[in-house]
Amino acid sequence: MKKTIHIEGMQCSHCAGLLNIQLFGIKEVIDAKIDIRDKTAIIALKNDVDDSILIRAVEKAGFTVSSIN
Repeated sequence: MKKTIHIEGMQCSHCAGLLNIQLFGIKEVIDAKIDIRDKTAIIALKNDVDDSILIRAVEKAGFTVSSIN
């Protein structure tokens, strides 16, 4: 399963690194591709994860989720 998270506030590779750490802290996340230009994180999951868990991880990294597809 894949989800695309649209994120506000990312500006550099350091931002992407912080987000990467938080996303991989979720045990169901098996891959994450973060695109600073598009302001997205495309994540691959072993199992479905409630969006609130993903939102919390993004907010812990210091960013805001605008939507999840």
